[in-house]
Amino acid sequence: MISAKRIDKREELAEVNKLLVKNGFQEEIDLSQIIYVMKENEEFIGVAKITVIENIGILNYLVIDSDRRGEDLGDSLLRAILNYCDLNFIKKIYYPYENSYLQKKGFKSADIDEKEFLKVNNINSDKLIVCNTEEFFRDGCCQMRRGC
Repeated sequence: MISAKRIDKREELAEVNKLLVKNGFQEEIDLSQIIYVMKENEEFIGVAKITVIENIGILNYLVIDSDRRGEDLGDSLLRAILNYCDLNFIKKIYYPYENSYLQKKGFKSADIDEKEFLKVNNINSDKLIVCNTEEFFRDGCCQMRRGC
């Protein structure tokens, strides 16, 4: 069975780090941000991290194990972490780079005011994209997938 959950135990970071390093990312050391993992049985197959600044989130990464890509697992993991944010009043999630996968899932180009606000917090990117969690869940998957 596949599940997604927030981690909060330092012991779980060792498994997260194995997955990150295997897939070309730096090791994770901080549990103060929102880190969600996807597991099948007891095997870690995905991880996502959002850093919270005031009431906004910055998506640091969304990683699915290279052996499991193409199974649409990233969609489930993204929905799990965005749902957590939405329920905890973190309504805007930013990603500081252009990313066709995230844009396909509902992220949109950020407007100039959002970019200026984030520059104050040392996040500077001309490619900034944003997801409004309320719109993401209100619009539903059928609009994005066009085949439901």
